[in-house]
Amino acid sequence: MAGLVIDHGDPWWLSPNVWVTPISNPSEPSPGELSPIVGQKYYAAANVRNTTNADIYNATVYFYWANPALGIITSVNAVPIGTSSVTVYGGQSNNTLELKVWQPSFVNNGHECIIAAVVEGQGPPPSVLDGDADPTVAQRNLGVVVASKMGLFHYPFQVCNPRRIEQTFSIRARQAPSRDAAPFSKKLSIQAGQLRGHGFLRATCPDPSQYATAPRVIEDVRVAPFTCTGFTLVGTLEAGSALLHVTQHARDRIVGGLSVLVVSDMEQDHERNA
Repeated sequence: MAGLVIDHGDPWWLSPNVWVTPISNPSEPSPGELSPIVGQKYYAAANVRNTTNADIYNATVYFYWANPALGIITSVNAVPIGTSSVTVYGGQSNNTLELKVWQPSFVNNGHECIIAAVVEGQGPPPSVLDGDADPTVAQRNLGVVVASKMGLFHYPFQVCNPRRIEQTFSIRARQAPSRDAAPFSKKLSIQAGQLRGHGFLRATCPDPSQYATAPRVIEDVRVAPFTCTGFTLVGTLEAGSALLHVTQHARDRIVGGLSVLVVSDMEQDHERNA
C-alpha cells in the first residue's frame, strides 16, 4: 500500500484534494476555481496525505489536464501541466502547489479535468491514471455549462478505453443528490434547480429537436484499445442549477465518471453582476 495518497471524492472523480487557483490568489483553498476561463492563468494544487507514521520527503506530484472524458489515458488524452515536490510528516497531510502557469485552451471552452498523481522516490508517473482503483491518483472531473435562455444545454465528452484490447461499455447519466452539488452551489452562490430531461447523443453539436428523445443509458459502446469516442450530454434545465453524474460501466463496475454542473443563464448573469 502506498504511503502517500491523494484522497478521492464522493463520487471518486470529484476529489476535493485537487484544484486550481488563480495566480493572483495562490493560497485559495479547495474547491478553487470551478470553471477555469480560457486564456487566464492558474496554478494547480493538491492535498497529499501520509498514511504512515514515518516522514516522507521530496515526493513528486504530477499534474495533468484532460478534455472532458470518462476515462483518462495518460498517453492519449492527459496533457502534463508540470510537477511539484512535497514533504509530508507521518500521519499528516500537506498542500502542494505546481508553480508552472497553466492556461486553459479554447478546446471545450476551458472545461477540463484536473488530475494529480503522487509518486514517492524517483519513480515515473503511472502509465494509466486510474482515479478509482489507485489511491495515489485523484481527479477533479467537473464541467460547468450554462444553459440557454430556453434552458437547453449540451456538453461534449469522450468515452475512453485504457486497455490493450477492445472493450464494450455502457454509459449512464443521473441527476446528483443535492448534497453532492452543495459545495459547488455554495461557491457560485446559486440555487438548486430541476432538470426537465437529459440524455446522450452522438453529435458534437446536436439538433435541439433531438433532446427530448435522447436516451439516459446507452449500451454496447465499443471502443478500440487506447482510444476514445465522443458523445454529448444534452438536456433541459427548468431553473436554478443541477449537477449530473455521468458514468462509464464495464459490466457491473464504474470505470470512469465525470460530473456536469448545469447553470441557468439567469443564474450566470446574476453571478457576473454580483
